[in-house]
Amino acid sequence: MDMINKHDEEQILQFLEKNKQTIQDDGFSDRVMQQLPPNSSVWESLWQWILGIASVVLFFVLRGITTMKHLFLTFLGDFWGEMASMNVSLPSPLMLVVAIVALLWVVVYEVEQVLKN
Repeated sequence: MDMINKHDEEQILQFLEKNKQTIQDDGFSDRVMQQLPPNSSVWESLWQWILGIASVVLFFVLRGITTMKHLFLTFLGDFWGEMASMNVSLPSPLMLVVAIVALLWVVVYEVEQVLKN
């Protein structure tokens, strides 16, 4: 995706400002806005903070760091064990086909991008 430079962005904003249109909705938007619930109150924000702090405290009280460390080391051990037991003497035909298709896909995409510019 091409990046939009500052000048292009300004031109787009000018175009949109010049061609601004209003749609008559007979007060529909105002009625919808009145039906929306009010903004959150102080109590809701306080409740969110209390629950957030309680979650952090429970994480440490229930030894969450030890559990996360154990899960990470178990995963790492399983990963290394799997890597050590893999037979990598010859790639399978499916792996070769997938690699070739992926490589061709990248090449076609890059050529298309060069031709587009």
